[in-house]
Amino acid sequence: MNPTSVVEWVLGKIPLEGRSAILDAGCGLGRFALAAAERSPAGSVVTALDLSAAMVDAVRTEARGRQLAIEVSVAGIEELPHPAETFDVVLCNYVLYHVESIPKAIGELARVLKPGGRLVSVVPAFRWLHELIDWQDRALLRLGHDIDGPLFKPTGTDRFCEENAPRYLRERFRVMSRERYDGTMRFPSVEVLLHHYRHTMRFKNAVAAGVDAEVLAAAVGELMSETLAREGHLQVTSQNTCFICVREE
Repeated sequence: MNPTSVVEWVLGKIPLEGRSAILDAGCGLGRFALAAAERSPAGSVVTALDLSAAMVDAVRTEARGRQLAIEVSVAGIEELPHPAETFDVVLCNYVLYHVESIPKAIGELARVLKPGGRLVSVVPAFRWLHELIDWQDRALLRLGHDIDGPLFKPTGTDRFCEENAPRYLRERFRVMSRERYDGTMRFPSVEVLLHHYRHTMRFKNAVAAGVDAEVLAAAVGELMSETLAREGHLQVTSQNTCFICVREE
C-alpha cells in the first residue's frame, strides 16, 4: 500500500556523501546492501555479511549480475570480522531479534563504527504482523491445541522491537531520530494471503513442532475467509520504525 519501498525510504535518510565505508550487518538477500551500492558515490566500499552462507551466495550472485562491487562474508553480528572504527555507516535492519545476545551484538556494531558514524536500524512494531499471529493462534485453538502450550509463545520479533529497542541502543549510541514506516499490505484473495502465510516463520515453526501443515493452513484459510466476508478486505498490518543513531566521539 505504501508507494515508497522501505529500502528507498531508509536509504533516503542516509547522507551518502563522498567515499563511504558501509556495512550491511545481517544482510539477508541483500536488498539494502545492493541498493546502497547503487547509490553510493564512486570509491565507496559496501560490505554485506550474514550468518547464512546461502544468503551470502545469493547476494554475491545478484551483485555480479548487476555489476555492483560488494564485499561479502559469512559471519555473525556478535563477532564481526572487522577492525575497530572501520565503517562510516552500519545498516542493521530486521535482524537483531535473531541474535543470542542483543547487548553483545550492539556492542560489536558500535565497535566497528568510526566515531561520529551512523547506525541505521529498522525494527518491527510490537506484535508485528499481528493479524497473521491472531489467525494462526485462533486456528490452533479450533484444532484443539492447549493455549498454555509452546505454540502460543510470543513472537520472536518482540525481543527487539519499537518498544524496547531504544533501551538497548542507548547503551552504546545516541539516538538521533526515530520515524515510523507503514508497510501495511492488502491482499486480493485468501489464496494469495495463504501463500504469503505459508512462508512465515510462525507457520514453519508450528509445522516443525508437529502440527499438520495442510490442516493448519486450511483452518487459517477459513478464518481469513470469515474476515473477508465480515470486513470486505484482507489486510496485514506492518508498522516499522527506523532508528538513526550516532556513535559518540
